[in-house]
Amino acid sequence: MSIEIPDVVVSTIRTAAKMGFSDGYASAATAAYIRLCSHFHGHTGSLILFSRDQYHHSSGWMKNPDFERCWHLSLSFREPFPTWPVDRLSSPQTLAQLGAVIPLVSFDWKLARKWVDLILGDDAKLSWVETAKSPQGKELSVMHWRVFTDPGWSAIKPRGEVYSKELTNAGWRSWSDLNIERPSNVDAD
Repeated sequence: MSIEIPDVVVSTIRTAAKMGFSDGYASAATAAYIRLCSHFHGHTGSLILFSRDQYHHSSGWMKNPDFERCWHLSLSFREPFPTWPVDRLSSPQTLAQLGAVIPLVSFDWKLARKWVDLILGDDAKLSWVETAKSPQGKELSVMHWRVFTDPGWSAIKPRGEVYSKELTNAGWRSWSDLNIERPSNVDAD
């Protein structure tokens, strides 16, 4: 069965992402932005998070400065609601407030490819795909796509590798460099 996803759904998802950015810090503003960028497409059972993320390099996470910011698409799948209107999105929080139980299903690679192509468009070919790293993300079978961008949020093909120091300033150290060198029983300065 071929599932058609209306343009209005994709437009809503893309517009929400442009309303701000995630800086990776646990703040009320970041949490509100992530809620805005989180969607549930009941007809397909798709949980979608599409956001603009920044400060990957300057925060010390990634060594290569080309990886400072990205468009970030996260997907996972739940049991579809066939009677759900195909053009309707809802926030996952709204469904939780209504007491809806959404059973987890296996990751649907065919449907994921459709979402990636629709949301990332021509930039999908530049995306970096990775599995979830957190225990919760692994449990929910989340996959992530990142398209790295220039300061104007236009897609780029980064030079080098994400964790390489090849393009970084001499003496620059990442968060992991600093924390590996410091014993766990010593507080940060």
